[in-house]
Amino acid sequence: MEWIILFITSWILFIILVDWKALKVNLWSGVAAIVLQLSIDTRAMLYNLYKVNNHGINLWGSSLLFVLGPVFVIGTLIAQYHPRKKYLRILNVPVLTALYSIQELLLDRKST
Repeated sequence: MEWIILFITSWILFIILVDWKALKVNLWSGVAAIVLQLSIDTRAMLYNLYKVNNHGINLWGSSLLFVLGPVFVIGTLIAQYHPRKKYLRILNVPVLTALYSIQELLLDRKST
């Protein structure tokens, strides 16, 4: 159930925040995020670094709803909202890392 909620929440945020005029360009960042996530997660699961217990719809060990939800949405929105100033780009990395880590912790807490 958590994958469905995360998927729906991600797409609601996407619809609210996306710049539809620049979507053709920013979309490729979302596709790249999917490729990176699948390559990293499948390799990590191959080495038994972690395991996803409740996939919903399985896509190489990851949940399809996770891949097409937050991974794609975050990848696309990161390209759209990439700051121009150097100090904001530097600040952007820990902020995005913290937000993603909080999401992962909430998902992990839900599954245990």
